[in-house]
Amino acid sequence: DLSCDDSNPNTRFDMKVLLRFAVLLAMTTCLMPTVVLADTIGFWRFDEEGAVDGGAVETAIAEVGSPALDAPASGGLLYSNDVPGSLTQDPVSGASWPNRFSQDASANNARITIPNESVLNPDDGFTMEFFIKLTGEPSSWHSFIRRDQGGNPRWQIDFDHNTQNNNFGDIRSRWDTPDGDTNNVAKGEHIYIDTDGGTGIPDDYDDAADIANDGDGMNDLPGWHHVALTWDPDLKQFAMFTNYEETGRKDLAGTFAHPDGVLTIGKHAGEAYGLFIDEVRYSSGVLEPDEFLKASDDASDADGDGLPD
Repeated sequence: DLSCDDSNPNTRFDMKVLLRFAVLLAMTTCLMPTVVLADTIGFWRFDEEGAVDGGAVETAIAEVGSPALDAPASGGLLYSNDVPGSLTQDPVSGASWPNRFSQDASANNARITIPNESVLNPDDGFTMEFFIKLTGEPSSWHSFIRRDQGGNPRWQIDFDHNTQNNNFGDIRSRWDTPDGDTNNVAKGEHIYIDTDGGTGIPDDYDDAADIANDGDGMNDLPGWHHVALTWDPDLKQFAMFTNYEETGRKDLAGTFAHPDGVLTIGKHAGEAYGLFIDEVRYSSGVLEPDEFLKASDDASDADGDGLPD
């Protein structure tokens, strides 16, 4: 029964699967999909035709949303064959595809800029998810993904540079509303730790004056992490997920408005350190962790759960 009776949870799942297959069809036919619940709005994979390891990214082609959401690159953005997995899988549709390249945003201000299009403003909430790898140390509260309208309103996903406690190195999301409700934060977990002993354990930081003085400036956790941000307009909450676990949730006291501005992904600072981002998907609706993209290097484990499919 594929009727639109969403009181039936089996029907809701079937409809979601159909929507995912529609998105995959759009990826192969370059059609712009209609934005509906849990539908993919934009998908930037950095696997453009002609891409080579170390080559310059000129434009990140949106595999969903092209050409409106194609994103020019700047700041010396490069392709890298360092990827979270050789396969990426969408758990809802069950589809998987090869993953060859990520974006290497290690250079100063290396990023892509997605045009300010109305399709980025769904009424039913959104999910932003991606994979990220840090090898070097940001010197401040650097953003990795940001959408803002002259600073207010804005939402961003950034690096927690609080050097007075063990939150240093967390990924987090900050929101500012148009009515002055500023610096709302939902926390993630560590994507960067740099202790003197290289243990990768936050409790081993021992410089009470400034945690950033510990270590050698290189990440003790240099692997890939999956990060997701959701906005639920019904609950009026935004939430952060790190490696498929909810790690922070925040009520938004002010009035939400989609920023009337571009969406940028990559380095938002004039300094060089190792930063890699891949498989960036922006969806309408609030996805659950078991619906987030998975990465794997094992063809028999396309869903990335560590077990043969």
